[in-house]
Amino acid sequence: MKVSKEAKIGLFAALSLAALYFGYNFLRGKRLFSNQTTYYAVYNKIDGIVKSTPIYFKGLKVGQVEKLSLIRTDSANKIMATLLIDDKIQLAQSSEAKIVSMDLLGGKAISLIIPSLVNPIHKGDTLLGTEETSLSESIAELITPVKNKTENVMVSLNKVLGELEKVLANGGTEHLSVGIEDLAGILSNLRATTHQLDVLMQSEKGKIGKITGNLEALSETFKKSNKEIENGLKNFSSISDSLANAPLKATIEQLNKTSMQLAMITQKIDKGEGSAGKFINDKELYDNLNKSSFELQALLKDLKENPGRYLNISVFGGKTKTKKK
Repeated sequence: MKVSKEAKIGLFAALSLAALYFGYNFLRGKRLFSNQTTYYAVYNKIDGIVKSTPIYFKGLKVGQVEKLSLIRTDSANKIMATLLIDDKIQLAQSSEAKIVSMDLLGGKAISLIIPSLVNPIHKGDTLLGTEETSLSESIAELITPVKNKTENVMVSLNKVLGELEKVLANGGTEHLSVGIEDLAGILSNLRATTHQLDVLMQSEKGKIGKITGNLEALSETFKKSNKEIENGLKNFSSISDSLANAPLKATIEQLNKTSMQLAMITQKIDKGEGSAGKFINDKELYDNLNKSSFELQALLKDLKENPGRYLNISVFGGKTKTKKK
């Protein structure tokens, strides 16, 4: 069977179109004979991400970016990326499509982060789009605080230099020279004082040694007397225990009772009740007793001087009369 020229031209054109299609998709990074699932991810910015940007999972290429489009939300304008991912990769709601740097030249890619497979998602669902902090942004974050502190230090230093210039302009140079001289004098005096203290320590070295020896002897004495001190403390403790166990309450109550009785007796004596009260408060009784005492004293004196006046002595049954004076 003879094939016509027109059929050959048509077949060649079809093969050329198929080769062009497959070549174009191959150059875009699409796998020609593999099944891929479409997912979406929303980003605030996509610096370096273009169509056919590869998608990696743990370093293995599993897809590429199919399309980039601008979407509008209530808060801001964002970019939605259409992702073609190998259907063998199972994704979940916690999965992330993170934009990462591939090299120092600024090449970008998307890395899939799948912490767990709980709550799996299906074709057409949206992944969480995140962005990795770039090297320049990291350096900027580190340098910005240092830059701010350096600016503050420069401002403070400028103020200090301005104040110093004012001081030097108002005769501060002379004052500074005088201050330096005074400081030199202080250092000289301090050096002399240190030398004198060194000499004193050398001269009193023997006395210091004796004092140290006395302290050691005193500590040794305390150490030897430790047992006696412990015995004294034990005795004091036993005395305190004895006092604590003594019937102090009953003794105090008895003393209170005795003092009350003494107060009552004293009150009765003041009122003249009883013999003691009458003896103390009755003046006439006191005078009579005083008079009787004097008379008794006179009688005893007369009896001592003139015993015959009051005594009769009989010898041999007879009576002898004492001559009256």
